[in-house]
Formats: sequence, C-alpha cells, structure tokens
Amino acid sequence: MDVQGFLYNGSFNTSFPDHNLILFVDDSTDDLQFILANCFQQTIKYTLFVTTYEATTIGSFAITASGPAMIAFSKTEGPRTELQVTSNYSSSLTSNSESYTRPTTPHGSIFYYQAIEISVSVTGIYLIQSNSHLDTYGYLYDNNFNPTSPNENILLSNDDGGGNQQFLLTIVLQAVHKYILIVTTYGVGVTGTYSIVGLGSNTILFSSANRTVIQSNYSSYLTIYSQSFVRPYALTQSAYYYEAIEIRVSVTGLYGIRCHSLVNTYLSLYNTTFNPAAPYENLVYYDDTSGNSGQSTFTYEFEAMIKYILVVTTYDPGVSGLLSLDGFGDGSINFVPVNMFNDSSKVESMYSSSLTTNSPLFCRQGVCPQSTYFYEAIQLNVSTTGKYMFLSSSLMDTYGYLYDNDFNASFPALHKSAANDDAGTNHQFMLVVVLESMRKYILVVTTYYQNVTGSFSILCLGNDHVNYVNLQQP
Repeated sequence: MDVQGFLYNGSFNTSFPDHNLILFVDDSTDDLQFILANCFQQTIKYTLFVTTYEATTIGSFAITASGPAMIAFSKTEGPRTELQVTSNYSSSLTSNSESYTRPTTPHGSIFYYQAIEISVSVTGIYLIQSNSHLDTYGYLYDNNFNPTSPNENILLSNDDGGGNQQFLLTIVLQAVHKYILIVTTYGVGVTGTYSIVGLGSNTILFSSANRTVIQSNYSSYLTIYSQSFVRPYALTQSAYYYEAIEIRVSVTGLYGIRCHSLVNTYLSLYNTTFNPAAPYENLVYYDDTSGNSGQSTFTYEFEAMIKYILVVTTYDPGVSGLLSLDGFGDGSINFVPVNMFNDSSKVESMYSSSLTTNSPLFCRQGVCPQSTYFYEAIQLNVSTTGKYMFLSSSLMDTYGYLYDNDFNASFPALHKSAANDDAGTNHQFMLVVVLESMRKYILVVTTYYQNVTGSFSILCLGNDHVNYVNLQQP
C-alpha cells in the first residue's frame, strides 16, 4: 500500500486533523512508504496516525522504529465521531428549475440545479449523500454560490462517491456557518426527483436557497416571409430566417432564456443594437443546441435599463417553424419584436386540432387494402385574393393537401390543387398558394405514416385573415 504517516503531540481528533500535528510524511522511500524522524521527549505521549494515500484502501502494514531506546507502541482507536443523527431533504429538478453551466463542462452546456442552504449547530464530520434514479452531481460552497462563477467559493464536489451514480460529500462543517449545497446532474438537461440524506453528530438544517423566479413568455415563428441573414459562426453563407427581439429587464440580475421549437434553434444576444450585415458587432453571447432536443438555452447577467437584442434563428439555413421563449429571473423580461417579416402586411391566422382514433380515415396515395390514414378536412375562406402560406406544427410527420371547392375521401385525387410533405422542415408540410376571395377551398391534414394520431396546429400568413371551418364537426 501507499501509506502516509502523521505524528501528533498528545491526542488526535478526526474532526480536527490539523490540531496537535507535529509532522506529516508521505513517500520517503521508493516503495511508497513513509519515514518519520523526530526528537522524542521522555514521559510525553505521542500519537502516530497511519493511513493510505488512496481512499478506501485496506491491507496490512508494519512499523519499524530505531533510536537510542526502545519505543513502546500501543494501539488506540482515538476519539470516534459518531455519525448517528440522520437528516433528510427531498425535492426535484424540473424544466422550470434554475440552470447554469457547471464547472469543467463545455461552454453552453446547461444543467438544472437546486441551491440548498445547510447549517449545523455542532462542529464535526458530516456525510451528505444523494438518493435518486438520476445520475446526480453535488457541489458544496462556502457561504455563497454564484451560478455565473461556479468555481468561486467551492469547497468540494463529487459525482459517484455514494455508489449507484450518487454523490457523497464528507466534510467537517463548522457550527453556525453558512454552506450552499448545489444538487445537479451529470447529464445535460436532466430532470427528476431526488432526496438528500445527511449523517453526522447532530442535525443538518436544509433550506432552499433558490431565488424567487419570475417567468416571462413569448411566442412567434420563422417563415419564408421572415427576414434572413448569415448567422454568426455559420458553416455556410446561405440565408437563415431570423427574428430580432428587443429585451429589457426590470431588475439587474442573472436570467435564463430557453427556446422551445420543433426545429433546431440558434440564439444570439447583442448589446444595444443588431446589424444583420455585421452579425459579430455587439455580439455578447451566442448559444446553439445546448438544451434538450437541440433547443437553445442560456443564462446571462442582464442589467436593468439596458437594451439587448435577442436574435432567434436556426442551426441550419432556410428552416422555418413555430417557436416560444421562456425567460426566468429576479424580475420580468419584456420581449418586443423588432422585425417580423419582409412584408409587414402579412396577417396571421392560427388553427389547432388533433387527429384521434375517432377521426375519419382515407387512402391518401396509391391503392390501399383499406383506409388507414386519419385526416381532418378544414374549409378555408378568405375575403382577399392573394398569396397565403400554411405551415403545420406537430410531433407527427404531417402531410397537407389543398382541394378546390370539394373533397371526396373516396377519390382523393379529384379536385386536388396542391400537396406537400416536408417543406416546412422537421417533417412538417408547408403550402404556399394563391387563394381567391369568395371561393371555397378544403385543407386536408393527415400524416405520412398510417394509423398515426396526435395534436397539430396550422399557421397561415397571408394578405388577410383566413377563416377555418372543421368539416368533421356537426
């Protein structure tokens, strides 16, 4: 074994290993053994403490002493710290929990966390262990924790010391002193329940140290009518649809912004102004695909009374789709769109529904032994002739058909004027058509695969409002 020797004057206390320490030696010889040389006095009690360099190592050892007289060895266990008092704390990490980039992880990696203040009334050794189906990671901080500087005030951290992918922290806690325990996960963007077990000579007091968080929301979309630019750090000079959103916060502090979309989004943050022709100018932060399912999430220290521009675009060029933003922080976030479309006259019309096992069936292509595609037929009415774009948004792989005047499920090729599968990206259909006023059109929403059910929504942008009428409803 690689052994270490500690020599103490008088007694030795495991809770205070530096107290009474005379000297410490690790590797005095080539075979990883220690040699202690000291001037000993008669009638004085000394304690030799033998341990190992590596944790949890066991094995036999022998001590050989030489000097002007015989040394009497007497084994002593020393004072034990009885870890008999158990303390418990339970909580969960959710998609609404605060998030940060934990130490030693790549830029932009987002981990949900909970900050827990802990304190004890009796100084001593304490064990703090997680218990969860999650692969947890624990950090202990002295007095204060700043998620923007996660290496400051850190005392110790652990990943799997408790076994079964649970952290275990062993430390001497001082009475009436404030510590912050950060419970997070090894993997990015993981959520779930957990519990903390504390073991020591006295009770550990656990209390949530998370901030009171105010949530703000914003919803929009990227379409073929959106403005385009070449985003920062793009691998191609192709055009990326984007929306620029002015951000102002009511209180200076750390805020998190999370983007939800079925497409792979890319966020860029600018100080004061944004120029699409110079996308690196005033750029203070950028983030791509750091959240779950390729979604963007980041945290930033926003100042009150300062204008920021958040540019939402996509990882790949020419991609369109619906999106929503969630903001979290000490105050409210005001989202104001700076640009919407190249043609600002476009009118938005939304429709939401779902395909269920009670929806009608038809054979959308070729010859089917039986009708196996669920569908919904929607009558479209417009009062202004012009170009209209219909974009689906769903977890299903959708397929869209447009019919003039009438739709007959037994003869799906009759009166069909347009069809699309994946032009809207992420397996969503997009139809761009000219609709005439006072004329009847039927939009049929179905799926690429047979017997698929689920919810969907339709966004239309055009010269005027579109009236949707579900033809299946009585």
